[in-house]
Amino acid sequence: MKLLPILSKKIWGIKVVVWICVIFSLLSLYHFFSQKLYYTGSDIFYYLGLAENFNKTGQMQDITSIPSRTVSSPQLGIVFILSFLKLIHLTPDAIIKLVSAFYYLIYVISFYPIMKIVKMINFSKVQTQLLAIAYYSHWIIYRLQMIPINDGMANVIAFWLVYLIASHFHSGRKHFLPVLILSFLGPFFRISTFIILLVTIIIASLIKKWKISLWYLCLFILSLALFTAFLSSSIFSNQNQTVVDISTNISYFNNKVGVKISAPGLIIRDAKKLFLERIPRLYLTDFSGHLSFLNWVYLLFIFPPILYFYKGIKQKKLVTSFLSGLILSAYIFVFYTNIISQRYFLFTYIFSMGLFIKLYYKKHLGQLLVIGYISLLPIFSIYSLLQKTTDYCTPSILKQLKESNTILEPNAILYSSLPRHAYFFLN
Repeated sequence: MKLLPILSKKIWGIKVVVWICVIFSLLSLYHFFSQKLYYTGSDIFYYLGLAENFNKTGQMQDITSIPSRTVSSPQLGIVFILSFLKLIHLTPDAIIKLVSAFYYLIYVISFYPIMKIVKMINFSKVQTQLLAIAYYSHWIIYRLQMIPINDGMANVIAFWLVYLIASHFHSGRKHFLPVLILSFLGPFFRISTFIILLVTIIIASLIKKWKISLWYLCLFILSLALFTAFLSSSIFSNQNQTVVDISTNISYFNNKVGVKISAPGLIIRDAKKLFLERIPRLYLTDFSGHLSFLNWVYLLFIFPPILYFYKGIKQKKLVTSFLSGLILSAYIFVFYTNIISQRYFLFTYIFSMGLFIKLYYKKHLGQLLVIGYISLLPIFSIYSLLQKTTDYCTPSILKQLKESNTILEPNAILYSSLPRHAYFFLN
């Protein structure tokens, strides 16, 4: 049964959907660059410092402070991209803009694997069109995707890796070389790649697809071995500048979990932060004050992966159980590590939206729910794009200094409470 004239072919055609997607995508791109949001945060300047030192010395050290600091994260894939761009003599400012534009481009073209995945779970044309609007017209996604750090590349790698694995589940076709490459590259941007591989192994084992499980177990071991070998390489050996290794991270997070278990109040606090703050901010916005009760509505997005995980395992539907397992594992990961930020489960947004549409877009009331929510995305995006950008991450004084081409004298020392920002804005 078709719902209202809006779903008729005359109005809800592919041309209208394409125009909606193109307009909001380009508006988001324009807003991001016109507001200079590529300066947001300090991580990009930290990574530029690592890249600069790597090109000069062959080692990675944080040179935005004196003395230089230990490398704080094993996710350093962006450093090699920045290092290459520095070798061809681009300025830091040009590098930042180029990486943001590149992240936008690869995000735009990466709806292709998403479209192929939902076809495997029997999406109709209208459902695919709704998903396309959710993918292209949601400003928050662009805002997180285009910051020139690891996340933009990690998300796209995740999309393509999930597609290739889902294709293996669905048709039995192995994409040996691309899966191998993505499994090796992915962890250097975000260790969510390991989550994808582990979920693959678990799902295949639960449905007793032992050959598939063994294949991805070998791939997981190889990927992990390469990753750990990189972390112990001479790149980090100078003056004991060693990156925090995996075993240290695991011990650290296990200790935090122990603290949570001994204090149930912390579990409740973090659960509220995840489900009633971070997830709402990713899917639309979180409410506060007298409207805070509305955040419970977002639990509608949590139910589909739980249901489809159970049904997928029971009915041996590999693709739906795989997508559901990914979403749930990402939530468990951020909760376990206590890094409760939407950045770390951003790649699951579109898969969660797919299951949301699949479950609720069946009967009249469910169709109203889906169309109503997806209609809110471009509306809220317009509202967000019209708001003045705050400078909580990039103080306006630094933008002014950058625009005025202020530079330091040779051998000068700059004292700043924001060393990562100031070093690259003024040097």
